[in-house]
Amino acid sequence: MAILYSKKKYARFENIFYFLNILPFGIYALINILLWIFEFSFESTNELVIGKALLLEKFGIFVNRIKFPLANGINSYGTVVGGLLTISLVYLFVVKKNKLSTMGIITVLITTVLLTDSRGALIYSFLILGAIWYYRSSKSFPAVFKIVPLMPILGSFLLISVTQILSTTGLGAFLSRSSGDLESGNGRFLIWGYSLTEFIQFKIIQVIGYGDNGHVGSGVSNLWQNMFLTYGETTNMHPHNTTLAILFDIGYIGLAVYIYFLWRVLTIIQKFWNINRNFSLVMLSFLLYTVLIGITESLYGFYYQNSIYFFFSIFAIAFVAETIYDRQQVKKGKSRDLIKANWPN
Repeated sequence: MAILYSKKKYARFENIFYFLNILPFGIYALINILLWIFEFSFESTNELVIGKALLLEKFGIFVNRIKFPLANGINSYGTVVGGLLTISLVYLFVVKKNKLSTMGIITVLITTVLLTDSRGALIYSFLILGAIWYYRSSKSFPAVFKIVPLMPILGSFLLISVTQILSTTGLGAFLSRSSGDLESGNGRFLIWGYSLTEFIQFKIIQVIGYGDNGHVGSGVSNLWQNMFLTYGETTNMHPHNTTLAILFDIGYIGLAVYIYFLWRVLTIIQKFWNINRNFSLVMLSFLLYTVLIGITESLYGFYYQNSIYFFFSIFAIAFVAETIYDRQQVKKGKSRDLIKANWPN
């Protein structure tokens, strides 16, 4: 954040994504690949048997999904690499700075995603790039993105609908690891169904949640433990959905805070839309990735520890940028009340 404060012109804010996120985390991903190539290994986690790298298999490369040495899991690491890939793609094709090094980092990231077989991370990254590219020149903030804060609630229903349609197509067969994979969301839809049984009937504890690993504390995880016998301690298997994980852990209050947080980040993106378009586009791409990948992964809490630092480091940039901008405006004679009044609705 000290680097951000050293910049007097917010026209340079987009550089922060490169120096604080893309470059250091890209080097981290490269080190992981090198350690794997030279067969360095450390203590393994609960993910013992995870299956084949499906996407590589389609191209004639037969390997198991890789648990990298410096990662605490396969899905968790694929999730954070997908987020980095998303902002790197937008940085390369939209911001168009540090092109050569960003291309090298993207190569490392795509290789990593393929080896972890993180299908959602890869698909979302390129879908978001397409959306950002399409709307990059819009004079005003596109209204379609204002639904983003509601995606944690609506996203699961949309995904179930889309996967049921895809399961009947050739693309669905290409993306599936096994028969029935898409129809069940690789087992996720069954977990969600069991999880929802907890919230059908209101309980006062649901307001604040059951604490860390709330799905275990509630006893609901006992309903799906037999589905994950290859994972070791099966009762600890998280819900694979950020909204459900938040509800179990910190309840309805926690979910309200999370949705408010997404809305606040969105207001900052809108605020900078006609001040620094590149900054807004990179931040928007990451916000979109957060809500989309959060449909199938439990991002917050202690489930995906690889993701916590990376995700919060990017969102912190948004709030620091807003603070710097407001202070500069106040110095120019504009009151904070006037600045807030001019925020996009």
